[in-house]
Order: sequence, then structure tokens, then C-alpha cells
Amino acid sequence: MQAGLSTKNAPSASVVLPHFAFGAVAFLVSSVMLFFVAADLTGHYSGTHLLSLTHVLVLGWISMIIFGSLYQLIPVVMEVKLYSEKLAIATFVLFGAGLIILSYSFWNFTYSHNMGMDIGGTLLLVAVILFALNAIKSAAKTERRPLKTGSLLLRSFGCC
Repeated sequence: MQAGLSTKNAPSASVVLPHFAFGAVAFLVSSVMLFFVAADLTGHYSGTHLLSLTHVLVLGWISMIIFGSLYQLIPVVMEVKLYSEKLAIATFVLFGAGLIILSYSFWNFTYSHNMGMDIGGTLLLVAVILFALNAIKSAAKTERRPLKTGSLLLRSFGCC
């Protein structure tokens, strides 16, 4: 008899691995971007190139890894299937596209109305809402109600 968590409810690799791959690429891109913005690091913190770098690091690297990890962890810990793998993939596509558009718009910002920021920000917001919906719907299906289930959900939405 095997002790520990069962991975029978884990989502397919096509849901989780793209998140990790995108996160790794975002980290590499941000490392290259750092060479181009090195002089800006001594200036004002809200320079457009620094905003772009910050968004690639925080959203592209950290948040994308967190989304992938939670898509893997929630079904395993709560012992349920992910509510929708298609929704998880759509979330990944919307989040990735939104990040690329937003970061590019920040990098090329000209202090006038920039439609790219509107589109990128909207795609990111929709992706986060869809992620939350998928996580909540997955959690609602569980038969188990241990303390770690509630704690996992609260932490995944930044409450604790």
C-alpha cells in the first residue's frame, strides 16, 4: 500500500507543462531584457522599460509557474479532476498573449493612448478570472473538506 497523495486525478501534461515552459522562457527573456535596462535601474522606478521587465518577471515567470503548479496541485490535493482542461489551456493562451502584448506596449510606450495596453490588460484580467473559476469549480466537486483544501484555495488567490 502506497502512502501519500494519489496522482490519478492529475491533469494531462498538456495542461501543466506549457505553463512551466512559458515561465522558463519568460525568465530567460527577462534576463536578456535586464542587459538593455541596466542603465535604467539607477533612474526612476517607473520607467517604461522597467515596467515591461517587471511584468515579464512577475506575470510571465512567477505567475505562470504558480498557475501551472496550482493546476497540478489542486486536483491531487482535493482528489478531484480539474473542472475543465480546455478552460485551463484557454487561460494559458489568454494569459500568455496578454502578457506579450502588455509588455511590448510598455517597452514601446510613447505617453499617448496605447491600445496594446488595453488589449493586453483585458486578456490578462479575463485569464485570471477564468483561472479562478476553474479552481473554484474544481474545489466545489471535492468530497473531502480538510483544512488544507480551504487553505490551498485561499493561498492560490492571495488571501493568506
